[in-house]
Amino acid sequence: MPRPMPASRSESCLAPEIDPARPPRAPHSASRVVFATLSAIGFVFLIGIPIPAGGAGVGCDGEWADSPICRERQAAVDARARAEALLERLPDLAEPPWDPAEFESADALYQEGMAFYRDEYFGDAAARFQSATDLLIGIEQAFQAFVARRLAAADAALEAEDFEAAAAGYDAVLDVQPESGAASHGLSTANRGLAARKALEQARQAIHSGDFATAESRLESVPPGMLSDGVAQARRQIQASRHQQRLSRRMSRGFQHLDRAEWQEAEAAFTEALRADPDSAAALDALEDLHRRRAGAELASYRDRLEAQVELEHWAEALALLERMRELDPHDAVTARELSRIGHLAAVEGRIDGYLSRPQRLSAKGVRDRVTALLDTTADPEVYGARIAGKRERLLQSLATWTTPVELTIRSDDRTEVRIRPGRVLGKFRERRLEVFPGDYVLSGRRNGYREVSVQVAVAPGADALSFEVVCHERF
Repeated sequence: MPRPMPASRSESCLAPEIDPARPPRAPHSASRVVFATLSAIGFVFLIGIPIPAGGAGVGCDGEWADSPICRERQAAVDARARAEALLERLPDLAEPPWDPAEFESADALYQEGMAFYRDEYFGDAAARFQSATDLLIGIEQAFQAFVARRLAAADAALEAEDFEAAAAGYDAVLDVQPESGAASHGLSTANRGLAARKALEQARQAIHSGDFATAESRLESVPPGMLSDGVAQARRQIQASRHQQRLSRRMSRGFQHLDRAEWQEAEAAFTEALRADPDSAAALDALEDLHRRRAGAELASYRDRLEAQVELEHWAEALALLERMRELDPHDAVTARELSRIGHLAAVEGRIDGYLSRPQRLSAKGVRDRVTALLDTTADPEVYGARIAGKRERLLQSLATWTTPVELTIRSDDRTEVRIRPGRVLGKFRERRLEVFPGDYVLSGRRNGYREVSVQVAVAPGADALSFEVVCHERF
C-alpha cells in the first residue's frame, strides 16, 4: 500500500513511519555505516546495544539523541523545513516571474529528498533538501528583486501622476504577492488618482462649457495634494473665464450704449472693462471709437448751435462753442479762423458792456480816452454787426451824457482853503465857479485852528447849476 503524503510539508522530530512492504535498500548513510561496524563486533554486542536505525519504535531520545543517525535525521528534518518554507512562500502562479526550469529542478530535488527521507536515508535526504533550498533561495531572491522593481516602477509612475501605469504596476505585484501591503496601498492611491483625474477632466469640460459651478464642485472632489498643478491651472482658468465673462458683459453693455449715442453710459462701461483688464486692446479701441464718434456728434451739434448764435450775434456764446469745438478737433482750420474773428467780436462787445454797466467812469479822463478809441475802431457795422453797433451807439450817447459839464458854484470866507476831490486844490476865495462832469465829488475846507469840513457833492448828468458853501466855523 502506498504511503499517504503528510498534510503539511513541515515535519516534526518524531521518527518517520516505516513502510513494511518496501524492501530494504543498500546502506548509503552514516546510520548504515554504524550498523555495519557494530555487526563486525559480534552478535552478542549487537543484541546488547539498541541500534537507532529509525526502525519501528526506535527514537532519538536519551543516550541516542547525539548518535550519528539521529544527527543526520535532525539535519534532514531542518533542511526539509527550510525547503518547504521557501516552497510555501513562493506562490503557485500560472506565469511565475522566474525560470520554470529552475523551479522544476528545485522541486525535483525536494521530491528526491522526500524519497530518501521516507526510506530513512537522512544524509542523502538532507543533501537533496539543501540543494533544493539553494535553488529556491535564488528563485526567491530573483522574485523579491522582481517585486521590488515592479513596486519601484509603480511608485515612480504614481509620483509622476501616471495613475494608469501605477495601477497596472501595483496589480502586477499583487498578482504575484497578494499580501503586499505596499502594493495594496499604492493601488488604492492610484485608483483615487484615476478618480481624481476623471474629476479634473470633468471640471475642464465644465469650464469649456461655461458651467463654472459644476467645475468647482468637481475640483473639490480631488483629494488635497493630488494633481495640484492641474487643479491650480483649472482654478486659474475658472477665474480667467469669469473675468473674461465680466469683461465681455461690460463691453457688450458699452457697445449697446454707444449704438444709442449714450456717450456717458458707454464711457462708464468701457472704463470699467479697462479697469478690470488694463491691457485690453478691445476696451482701448472701444474708448477711442467712443471719443471719435462722440466728438463727431458733438461737433455737428456745436456747428448747428454756433450757426444759431452767430445769426443772433451772441458772440460770447458763439465763442464758448468754438472753444469747445477746438478741444474736440484742435487741427480744424475753419474753427481756428472763426475762433479768431468771433473772439475779437466777443472781446469788443464785452468791453462795451463793461463801460455801459458803469457809465459814471466815462467822466474820468483815462476812461474817456479809451472809450473814444474804442468807438473809433468799431465804427464799421459790416464788421461788427447790428448788435455791437447798437451797443456802440448807446455807449456814444452815454459818453456824451457823462462828459457834458455842469456848472458848480462854491462860496467860502476867503480864509478857508478849499479842495475838490477828485480834482485839485482850489485855494482861498469868497466865490468860485467850476464846470465839472457828472459824478460824485467831495468838497473839503481846512483852516488853522479850526476843524476840517467836507461836503458830499453828487452831480447828475444834465443837472442844473449847483451851489455849495465850504467854510470852517468850529474851532478846536
